[in-house]
Formats: sequence, structure tokens, C-alpha cells
Amino acid sequence: MLIHDAHGHQLLEVIPIDEGELLQLEPLTHAVVVARRGGKVLLVFNRFKAHWELPGGRIDSGETPRNCAVRELREESGLRCEAGALRLAGAIKMLLRPGPGHADGHVEYGGLYVVDIERIDPFEPNDEISDIQWWDGSQVLESLSAIDKTLAQAV
Repeated sequence: MLIHDAHGHQLLEVIPIDEGELLQLEPLTHAVVVARRGGKVLLVFNRFKAHWELPGGRIDSGETPRNCAVRELREESGLRCEAGALRLAGAIKMLLRPGPGHADGHVEYGGLYVVDIERIDPFEPNDEISDIQWWDGSQVLESLSAIDKTLAQAV
């Protein structure tokens, strides 16, 4: 285990992998984006979870992890990027806390992508995300997801 968060989820491993291998992982459920600009990383404030995190989310049916990353970045921050601008940094292996249907918890995989942002569009708060910020890694943020902090610093 690399780290756990306040909700009981564990980041088990970031696996160096290519896109073809990523698509073979089961279950492949989500994508996360480390968006960088000027030595800083984009964080979004999730109003439901009440913490700062990297943009990302669940892969929709029929959607690739790469396309999920593009969509989630746009939906959560207003930033746009082309799918080809993303670089796959690896597969995220997570052990999620026990819950309905998973008494002992369960393992899920996700794609971890990196993109360098050139153009910043204005941010509009939405139902899920109330704010964004560019984090330089030295600022102490008490409400920063421990897992997302680890992922941001790993790439």
C-alpha cells in the first residue's frame, strides 16, 4: 500500500503500463488527470466530498479511459484538451473500502493521465465542483485528498 485516505480507500500501486495493457485490466472504472501549468498542478474542490482532488471520475459505458479523462477535465474545471495531448502515466490500483456488495472491499483500476495546459478557460462552479486552484506542491491544504496528493507528486 502506498497510502490511504480519510474514507478508508487505499492506493495500492501505480503500475507503469501502456494503453493496450490498461484496457485489459478488470475492473477498469475511472480516470484521473494531473493537469500541469507553470510547475503547478490543477486541483478541484469537490463540494460533495468537501476536499481538494485531481479532476477525474467514472468511465461511462462505451467510453475509453482517455476520453473519460478529457471529459472529466472539461466538466470539472472548464479546461479543454485533445485526447492526444494526454500522456498515460500508469494504471492506478485501488482497494476501495468495504460497502454494499463488497463486505471486504474490492480492487478497482483506473488510468492516470498527465497533460500540460497551455490555455486556461474561465472556471464556472457547477453542482459537483465549487472551485479550482493551481497547487505548487508546497502549500499545505488540510482538505487535500491524500491519495490525489500522492498521485500529483508521483508524475
